[in-house]
Amino acid sequence: MAVLPPASGLSALPPPYAGLMRAASAPASAHPLRHCFPHAYRVHPCPSGREWRDVALIPFIDVAGLQASP
Repeated sequence: MAVLPPASGLSALPPPYAGLMRAASAPASAHPLRHCFPHAYRVHPCPSGREWRDVALIPFIDVAGLQASP
């Protein structure tokens, strides 16, 4: 799965997923999946210097929480 910033994800995702991302990534959101959509995160750089191969260090999605979300 790709790591998408909210600005890109909302237009690139199917409407149900875009709605979930919009609700969970809102700054004042109390959504149970809020932790899965961080605005700031660490990046593990690719040793060869290719930024497009860097790894975003974000939490894994809680599948049970995703299935239980509205």
